[in-house]
Amino acid sequence: MKISFGADRMFVLSGGKLLTEGTPREVFADRALLSANRLDVPLGIRVRDTLRDAGIPARYVDGYVAANFGTNYETEKAATYISNVKDSNAHAWVEVWFDG
Repeated sequence: MKISFGADRMFVLSGGKLLTEGTPREVFADRALLSANRLDVPLGIRVRDTLRDAGIPARYVDGYVAANFGTNYETEKAATYISNVKDSNAHAWVEVWFDG
């Protein structure tokens, strides 16, 4: 399942029929519906949930990498930077808290 990072709402369709809609959190929380329709939550969310089930504090984080500014931002710190950010610049990861 391809997801859009930062989406406010998601719609899940199957055979031209709307299965569910809601925020990504609401849609991915209904694992039974997703599984019944041969869909799954993103790997990072599954890893986060597995860690949490084991009592390890974890969170799922997503974002974009902005690249190719076309200027030397190390020497021009007060400048404004413009970058084309594409879906291919999207990334996600799981952060884990280990005490100590």
